[in-house]
Amino acid sequence: MKKERPPRKITTGYRANVPFQRVSATKVRRIADNVRRKPYVEAIALLDVLPHKGARLLRKLIQSAAANALAQNKNLDESMLYVKELLIDVGPTMKRMWARGAACGSPPEEVVPHFRGRRRDRCKRCGGKRGGEWVKRLTR
Repeated sequence: MKKERPPRKITTGYRANVPFQRVSATKVRRIADNVRRKPYVEAIALLDVLPHKGARLLRKLIQSAAANALAQNKNLDESMLYVKELLIDVGPTMKRMWARGAACGSPPEEVVPHFRGRRRDRCKRCGGKRGGEWVKRLTR
């Protein structure tokens, strides 16, 4: 019997989704842990240096979320954005069959992850930090 997940909190910010990527979710989570809560410019610079396939996919996701933020709010600048939330969820399992002897087969299962990212703008007054905490400024 599966446990039910608690409902996610709906947060404000600018989003981008990249579903159905052919890469392991655990490999991408290692990279995503290094990028969370970083400013946009620093996150993109870090992902440009990393040689992993997941780094390229996350860079595209973060750039897309930043483009959404800059298109929706003309008062924003790239230096005001940071990575608020980066979710790497497990997607559907792709069922395949490997041929075996005596007309049998064994099923390998490939799990396809979904990536979700959110960007936020930082407060101009305090530079985005106050007492070690990120300031969450309401955009609407």
